[in-house]
Amino acid sequence: TVVGSSYGNYVPALIVIAVGLHFLPFAGAFRTPMFAGLGSLMFVIGTVGLGLGWWWDDGAAAAASAVVTGVVMLVVIAADATRSKRS
Repeated sequence: TVVGSSYGNYVPALIVIAVGLHFLPFAGAFRTPMFAGLGSLMFVIGTVGLGLGWWWDDGAAAAASAVVTGVVMLVVIAADATRSKRS
């Protein structure tokens, strides 16, 4: 498995990429454009974390991408909820 291999450090970034991609269809399914933007942001953050982790520091950037994504998700979802209440 990937987790037990030397590539296990990259799993957090791969999860961020997968979750970001799975949010993209939600935008149409739930008629909530926020999911398209959030999914795209997550895909970019995960890809950058994966690339930096592979090229630069053997996985710390990949793990950091998961933490950054958590903060981004909190901000984007809270902003969308605040906007929705005002409408």
